[in-house]
Amino acid sequence: MTNEANYDLHEDRYRERRDRRDVYAGWFTERDYENGMREFAASMQQGFAPEHGRLIDLGCGAGNYSVRLASLGYDVTGIDISRTAIDWAQENASERNLQVRFVCGNGVTLEDFEDATFDFAFDGHFLHCIIGPDREIFLRNVHRILKPKGFLMIRSIVWPVTSGGGLEVDDTNHTGYLDGTPYRYYPDAEDLKRELAQADFDILDWRYTVTTTDGYGFQHAVYQCVRGEAVQ
Repeated sequence: MTNEANYDLHEDRYRERRDRRDVYAGWFTERDYENGMREFAASMQQGFAPEHGRLIDLGCGAGNYSVRLASLGYDVTGIDISRTAIDWAQENASERNLQVRFVCGNGVTLEDFEDATFDFAFDGHFLHCIIGPDREIFLRNVHRILKPKGFLMIRSIVWPVTSGGGLEVDDTNHTGYLDGTPYRYYPDAEDLKRELAQADFDILDWRYTVTTTDGYGFQHAVYQCVRGEAVQ
């Protein structure tokens, strides 16, 4: 096995899913996205997140969350490394007559975006796809593109993972491998809190939303954060 991530693997997975549109609405099923939006609504009720403004959907995939967030009134931009995903996202937005900007680009460096551009950064299931040192780079760039006191919401799989969903999971490093390549990283909830703090995000609230006791082979959590002082 290698320690090097290959994010281009996501392009192959999106091609497979787009060929099976009778099953997949995007990365997941339509039901999965509706469940995700119910979690989003529950988080919004806590009153931390802005209800309008410029929002970036990080790792937007086929735009399933992007279009739903745009329908709530946000000015949405989505970014993903997969060209197939971005083409699919543009199609989904057009079918709903929604204005959403989609960018095919590097979601780690976020080099397509200037500093202090967005009010709200939304991660519907992206951070656990980022491996090794890229995680720190990603969080620091999210910090960079947010406006002062900008808001970050992360929905991420966290340890423990008892079923990798087709991945080979290494318990010693909390990594899921696809064909020998690191494909997912599952920190425990406290480790993810430390990563966010190191990137100068202040955590306003976090909670588990799915646990292994719910009958899943993993658990995940939602973190609500605000951009702190500038990273040095």
